[in-house]
Amino acid sequence: MTTGEHGRYSWLLTDAWGIGQLLEHCPQAVLQRYVVIAAFDSGPLSPNENELAMGWHSEKDLLYTTKVGSVGVLPFDNNDEWYVFDSPVVVSNCEVFVNAGGFTLESPNQYFDTTWDRRIFQEDVERLANMQARFWNQMERFGAQYYIS
Repeated sequence: MTTGEHGRYSWLLTDAWGIGQLLEHCPQAVLQRYVVIAAFDSGPLSPNENELAMGWHSEKDLLYTTKVGSVGVLPFDNNDEWYVFDSPVVVSNCEVFVNAGGFTLESPNQYFDTTWDRRIFQEDVERLANMQARFWNQMERFGAQYYIS
């Protein structure tokens, strides 16, 4: 498990839990909040009939929930990306990071192996640092309470 801070955000990174375990142990992360699903199993998710009946809708490859009253209604799989808000929002220009190879919030210099070719190592560090900068800019722009992936 790795933790850190960036601006007003604190983050936790672990491979020990998936989204299902997070919802089981920390349902308060989503209960009584609104979730924007940017990726479900690596791609966009369209609402099914039950979700439409609950008031969920999709727009520009994003699925918007109504206020979450039960974690059991949230669909999850591998390579999912969620933004969680305290009130309804409309998100624009959402870059999906879960599908970007090697995306992490850890320091780029700690993530890559220094025994690799120095030029490739530096390119990978710069690529990850650029992705992280775009991610944090997006989080600030959205004003999300949480990011779950």
